[in-house]
Amino acid sequence: MAHTISIAVTGERDFAATHVVHRELDAIAAQAEHVVLFVGDCETGSDKHARDWFHRRYPAAAPAESKQPLTRIWRDGYDVLAVFVADWERLDLAAGPERNGRLARSFNKFSSKEQASDLRKAIAFYTGHGKGTIDCIKQMAKLKCRGEWVPA
Repeated sequence: MAHTISIAVTGERDFAATHVVHRELDAIAAQAEHVVLFVGDCETGSDKHARDWFHRRYPAAAPAESKQPLTRIWRDGYDVLAVFVADWERLDLAAGPERNGRLARSFNKFSSKEQASDLRKAIAFYTGHGKGTIDCIKQMAKLKCRGEWVPA
């Protein structure tokens, strides 16, 4: 079994299938001893489902210091949740794409340095609408992040 797998999650803010997100994350997490999860800060949809999954799986996770602005970290030993916050107040409509770019670059940088390609997964929970999800997928594709589509 691998030591650590990194997972980037993106998806629609109205993605309601909590069980699909949890099932996919459980299956991926089973491939390694530890998880580093990269996700956005949307209060609904796949972002929320992924964050809830992490906190349910690692209830001892506590806030930790982040060296990056607009990034919140929770840690339980080697298991890490990195939440990328959109600065809507300062950037208005550009906040989502800017946040998606930070998430993609951080995932790519961490994954490229720390892991073989089979130990990182980028997942999009996408049902056919959601410009933010498509933007995040495109930004990850530019960085050659491996990914897969998970239908609802």
